[in-house]
Amino acid sequence: MAETNLTCTVLTPERTVLDAKVSGAVIPSHDGEVGILLNRAPLLCRLGVGILKIDGCEEAKQLFVNAGFAEVANNKITILTEQALMPDEVDAEKVQAAQEEARNRLATTAEEQDKRNTDLARCAAKLKLIGQ
Repeated sequence: MAETNLTCTVLTPERTVLDAKVSGAVIPSHDGEVGILLNRAPLLCRLGVGILKIDGCEEAKQLFVNAGFAEVANNKITILTEQALMPDEVDAEKVQAAQEEARNRLATTAEEQDKRNTDLARCAAKLKLIGQ
């Protein structure tokens, strides 16, 4: 019988965040979003900071992912990331405080500016995930 769903697994060093049958996903790669559907050609990409969108498991889901790697092969999506959060795991007050701290942080070198920009992107993605 032909496969009708993809398997999507999201792993962090601490836990398995998601392991489900899905109809598709949109992965936030380091250089843009990549759509994944059934029978896609194999893919290995570096993740950026953003929102992983998943369709077809009980309901559409979104998760925050914080860099890492994604592999797609044989109708299986494997996401390895430093951090993955469901919307109910995001504390809006903490994220807003971190965003304010990053905005106010003095960044004089290129490395400091990159870190500040990454921290701001991380906060923006978390707030977007929870609709703020």
